Amino acid sequence: DSQPCLVGSEMCIRDRDNLTLACRTCNTNKSNKDPNLNYIIDPYKIDPAAHLTFLGPFIYSKGTTSGTSTRTLLELHRAELAEDRQAVLDRHMLVYQQVGNQELPLVTRMAIYEEFVANVTSPSAEYSAMNKAMVLALADLAPKNEG
Repeated sequence: DSQPCLVGSEMCIRDRDNLTLACRTCNTNKSNKDPNLNYIIDPYKIDPAAHLTFLGPFIYSKGTTSGTSTRTLLELHRAELAEDRQAVLDRHMLVYQQVGNQELPLVTRMAIYEEFVANVTSPSAEYSAMNKAMVLALADLAPKNEG
């Protein structure tokens, strides 16, 4: 049973047997170029961060066969995909501005941050690997107990 959904600005298909959200281009590339996932990273079995790195909205292989194959076969460097990822990062930065607002009580800022991290880094989140990289890169902006 397949269900339509939206990833960034593209329609995607969510299949009960394939819970990873993917845009039409990625799904087509996966089906046509590596249908058995011999070369493309399955993010439920392999941590993409071991093979791919994000610099803002741009994705690069860390030089591994799996990273290079995944980036190339799925065309993860497409301009429209980078634009979608940038829009997501821009929305995330609004949350970082909110948790940095010293007028909010620390307990509130911490709760906002914890919920945000849980939501954006879950395996089912749109661009979860990029989101994890962003959370790690901006860890010093997380609200902390001062005691």
